[in-house]
Amino acid sequence: MCGILGYIGKRPATPLILEGLRRLEYRGDDSAGSAVLGAAGHQFKSATDTEVLAHLIGEQYEKLRNIASDEHLLVRAVSAPLREVIGTYGIGVASTKAFTSQITVLTLLALYLGRIRNLPVQRGLKIIRAVEAIPQQVEQILAHDAHIKRIALRYAKSEDFFFLGRQYNFPVALEGSLKLKEISYIHAAGYPSAEMKHGPIALVDEKTPVVIVAPSDALYDKT
Repeated sequence: MCGILGYIGKRPATPLILEGLRRLEYRGDDSAGSAVLGAAGHQFKSATDTEVLAHLIGEQYEKLRNIASDEHLLVRAVSAPLREVIGTYGIGVASTKAFTSQITVLTLLALYLGRIRNLPVQRGLKIIRAVEAIPQQVEQILAHDAHIKRIALRYAKSEDFFFLGRQYNFPVALEGSLKLKEISYIHAAGYPSAEMKHGPIALVDEKTPVVIVAPSDALYDKT
């Protein structure tokens, strides 16, 4: 889960933060870390609390974290940081690169682990070439902006959207529904394709657009 926990006062912040995280049933494995804001006179400073980090992850484990900035204090707190090189900070809340860059980093990590476990070289090269082709594929899609605009105008007055994806396409469906909500303020929900018939389909009518993530892969016919 994700949550925001804050404390302002003169008492030591670390015990209060730890207790708050426990009440949130926080496990520390879905966030970049905990930030503590401390006062020194009229000056405030922001720093990552390594004591909180050590408590959440555990000193007995190797610390592997996905970190977007080389300047982040967590770089010094973990033994194996994975750095995302994704350009400058965005100007909007709907940051697509936050999703795509993490997939790219985790894909590279999976390739590394695969090579340790004897992943065939040709299979690894195929994956690398597919990743390298993504920027050109994005440009090709954006070149159809007039067609995309016609589709957007057709569904602009819709009140609900459903995004469906099977297995590893499900997170993409979730990301699509999130971006539609962030940009258009239209209600959208993402579901696994296999679970759509077990309840959610009752909420779909002739006015509900459904977006299906179905690339030409082994799951295409099943989807």
